[in-house]
Amino acid sequence: RIAIICDMLGKNGAVTTAQVSRELGVSVETVRRDFLFLERENRLIRVHGGAVLPNGSVERMPLSERLEMNREEKRMLSEKACEFIKENDIIAIDSGSTATEFADILRQKFNSLTVITNSIDVFGLLQNKAGFKLILIGGTYYPDDRAFCGALALETYKGLHCDKAFIMPAAISLKNGISDCGERTSAVAKQLFECADSIFILADSDKFEKNALYRIAPTSNSFTYITDSEISEELKRLYR
Repeated sequence: RIAIICDMLGKNGAVTTAQVSRELGVSVETVRRDFLFLERENRLIRVHGGAVLPNGSVERMPLSERLEMNREEKRMLSEKACEFIKENDIIAIDSGSTATEFADILRQKFNSLTVITNSIDVFGLLQNKAGFKLILIGGTYYPDDRAFCGALALETYKGLHCDKAFIMPAAISLKNGISDCGERTSAVAKQLFECADSIFILADSDKFEKNALYRIAPTSNSFTYITDSEISEELKRLYR
């Protein structure tokens, strides 16, 4: 049984308790005991409804490199995210490579939005869009992140409210939550959770069941998670 469970995990990155029970013809209680044994061996992590492979760590990469990674997937999930926006919404957009792709899609699809951001790239893409009102969050500018961060940026966000915030983290884990690699950018993203009525998490499928150094928030049923079609069916079941 142990070998079969490990094989299923290796192929899919995740398994549900019910799926293993059916596959092996054993009770759910037996599967849970097997999961517990494998967790003690550091071969999986138990989560509600199943198990996942031990989380990999996401290392910090320069923004210039991230802009070229998974661009098709980022555009795909950005297109989907636009379905949750309507004209005249007030939205906040995180910084980073996915935010840049998202902003490029927004300017093509909408005529009237209020956009709050600390990203100089998001601002640059939207600044000449007629009908858009832009609020660029000030603070200390960090060229590596192409974003304004720090105490002034956090205080500015505390005085604002928006309908929807779009967060682009480095990693998402059912056990460890939503996280990012940068201390400065993660602090700003954390503040966005306090500013918005609705939270949308945009992450390409490579970021699921990974960990980054700075925890932004726990996962929550109240958030909407948007990703690309490469995420495995098993992982989708666990998140559902």
